[in-house]
Amino acid sequence: MNNVDYLLRVQFSTLPLEEKLEIKRLGPHRPDDLILLQPGQKATRTFKTEWYDRKTWLTASTSKRALFCFPCLLFGIGTNADSVRTTDGFKDLKHLAERTVKHLGLLGHVNIMAQLDSAYQRNILEHNKQTEENRYVLGRLISCIKLCGKCEL
Repeated sequence: MNNVDYLLRVQFSTLPLEEKLEIKRLGPHRPDDLILLQPGQKATRTFKTEWYDRKTWLTASTSKRALFCFPCLLFGIGTNADSVRTTDGFKDLKHLAERTVKHLGLLGHVNIMAQLDSAYQRNILEHNKQTEENRYVLGRLISCIKLCGKCEL
């Protein structure tokens, strides 16, 4: 449900709230079997799973052999010029450090946990407001029934 291939096929904004919350609970998919090699002049760079711990927003696709930004993948943040974040993924391990710093500094970058937490809080507040209104109406109905009982109507 939270893997890159699934999230590239569906639009996160169209999913039901329960599924969005489940994706949030699961967090970014972090496949241990990702094989991402980049041959260089002196050595071959390889992807290391420890990078998941350093970049909590990082996710990967084993089928595309690429890295992705989880919030950008969910919210479709990015321009056509920078589709690397949302469709193609990132494969250039040599420039990974500088590109992630640049990426996190972008104006449109959001924190998925904060987005979903704020939506969840709004839903709770709306639910509590509706519950209070229902209690008020129910209290008035009970008062009317009591009055009718006293008057033997």
